[in-house]
Amino acid sequence: MHYFIIYNKTSGNRRNNALVSAIVKAMRAKNLKIRVIATKYKGHAAELTRLIASQFGDRATAIVMGGDGTISEAASGLVGTKTPLMVIPCGSGNDFAKKLYGRKFTASSVAESLGLLKGEPNYITEVIDTVNANGHTCVNVLSIGFDTVVETTAHKLLRKFPFLGKRAYDLSIVLSIFGKLKYDYVASAKFYDTDAAIPKNLSVILLALCNASFYGGGYCPAPNSSLTDGILDLVYVDPVSIPRIASLILPYQNGQIYKIKEAHEHKVTELCVKAKVGKVLYNCDGENYFEDSLKVRVVPESLSICLPE
Repeated sequence: MHYFIIYNKTSGNRRNNALVSAIVKAMRAKNLKIRVIATKYKGHAAELTRLIASQFGDRATAIVMGGDGTISEAASGLVGTKTPLMVIPCGSGNDFAKKLYGRKFTASSVAESLGLLKGEPNYITEVIDTVNANGHTCVNVLSIGFDTVVETTAHKLLRKFPFLGKRAYDLSIVLSIFGKLKYDYVASAKFYDTDAAIPKNLSVILLALCNASFYGGGYCPAPNSSLTDGILDLVYVDPVSIPRIASLILPYQNGQIYKIKEAHEHKVTELCVKAKVGKVLYNCDGENYFEDSLKVRVVPESLSICLPE
């Protein structure tokens, strides 16, 4: 087996650098084949995983150390291949990792649970669903509306003030709340529940299409989502006033969407959205896109992922 550590230095720190060294030392002590490759530019992680998959197939494991954006990017190069993805969360939000490992973990604890720090990889592989959004791969959550603005602002804050960590998302809400709070779309969907429906003329403050459960530094619109059911959890919230937003934050964060009377939940396999004015701004695993329209569909059983035994 060939092991490749794909490492995003920009989402790392001294502690994560030390973790890379510790993993490499332990693996090489057991005579395992391991190579470390640092990403150098946007899109590089996808190029690397695609190359690894084409050359080694199921004889390789891609160990990706980074945040949600790096994980998603690396996953896009592995969709439809036999090479599994191993996630070592080293970002600020690490929202996708919360679905895999629970809310309480560190990069070191995950590496230890997978056997990497002893040089004895110990894991199972599971095939999960992914999301195709206008040709872009998403493994976690896609969002449009206010939450997308919050996510965008949070990433800008983190680039300038990386010490903020998860607090950047909370600060971003405060900075964004006095902006646009109503987004108008023309929408259609394919439902898992055939009796369901959404308005063709859809107005929301936010909309999340979830393969996993968490985004935005820990907000949880779909606590019961499954990565393996071939279904996406669609959650959207009707436009609300600024005072009402404050009362929605805690239940939305804690996975209590049922407490929000303005919220709607559906099980879908496809969603199409077009803005009534201008283009659609959407966020896909932390990456923003601005396009004429949006078509999102689930891609069942399309990515192999490593989990602790």
